Amino acid sequence: WSAAAAFPLLRLSLERGANMAVMTESRELKWLRRLREITQRIAAETDLEQLFTLIIESAIELTDAERGFVVRLRGSGTARTLKVEVALGFDGEALRGAEGKLSKTVVDRVLKHDRAVVTSREEDTDILEVSSVQARRVRSIVCVPMRIRDETCGILYLDHRFDQRAFSEDDLPCLEAFAEQAVLLFEDLALHAQAGELF
Repeated sequence: WSAAAAFPLLRLSLERGANMAVMTESRELKWLRRLREITQRIAAETDLEQLFTLIIESAIELTDAERGFVVRLRGSGTARTLKVEVALGFDGEALRGAEGKLSKTVVDRVLKHDRAVVTSREEDTDILEVSSVQARRVRSIVCVPMRIRDETCGILYLDHRFDQRAFSEDDLPCLEAFAEQAVLLFEDLALHAQAGELF
């Protein structure tokens, strides 16, 4: 995997999502530049846990989210389980206990409908009325599936407690493209580890 390879892949993903929203050129360039930075850093990364941290740090920076989570799916069907691999706050500190929890309602909706959720969109505003979301005083959420070969293997979850319109539908094409690239980076590192190339 190389940083140079990320650009055509990200642009292709953005083109696929063009019917969902209009992305300004400056916003797209910001994402492309940040993606280049993270792929360059990950090129030398040999720790899968650190990779998850790099992914969520970048997502928080790109969206100005207050908190971020990377969730992995394990198994399939009724045996499928979820695991929060990393949960970070805006300051980069790991979240623990109640702070490190996310809304199961949001995750279930993403998985059930196989689509992104953003609470500024009319069909998703009801999420803000969920008791667990209100208890944490969260005012804005965006959550996108992380897919590889058309199969959801994880979820990228971001939220904000102070800005109700912190995330918009316009952010989805780039965020989904970013999530897709993150999965490819993870798979590449995992395959190298399994092949013994990192040892």
